[in-house]
Amino acid sequence: MNAPGRVVPQFVVAAVLTLLPVVAAVVLVQEWTHPATSIPVHWTTSHADNDDDATTVFWSGLALALACVAVAAFRAAFVRSDSGRWGSAAGFGALAAVGCAATLLWPVGQLTAAASTAGDPIGPAFLLFLIALGWGAVVFGICAFRHADPAPDPATVPDPDQDAVPHPAP
Repeated sequence: MNAPGRVVPQFVVAAVLTLLPVVAAVVLVQEWTHPATSIPVHWTTSHADNDDDATTVFWSGLALALACVAVAAFRAAFVRSDSGRWGSAAGFGALAAVGCAATLLWPVGQLTAAASTAGDPIGPAFLLFLIALGWGAVVFGICAFRHADPAPDPATVPDPDQDAVPHPAP
């Protein structure tokens, strides 16, 4: 069990797990054969009505994901074991979900561009964003199911009045 004020190993794991979608996105872009140069970025109920440069979409998503990684790493380094279990878990889970969703922008756009040129509906590609929800839930679970720090023993807590400067009796 961790002593209060120590770095929590689950938080470090959560920060690393927030980084994994970024690595996966970079590998995916390198391995994708014949990516579209322009991908949809705005949709109506039946079709995409606005396109943008695929490189811009990739770097925008990657920048947001890297910002989530930086915040998660900062939190892992400075949020201590005596912090609230559920609030910390929710924060790390949200960072992981947002970072993962940001890295999925490019592949969803690529699949949507391919589906729209083939005459297929564009909806199924958006189901990939459910991966982000699952990833956030995994990170939430890792952070939430850690052992809570015990409450400090009142006998070992120093009395603040003990350190006070004594005053002479009148």
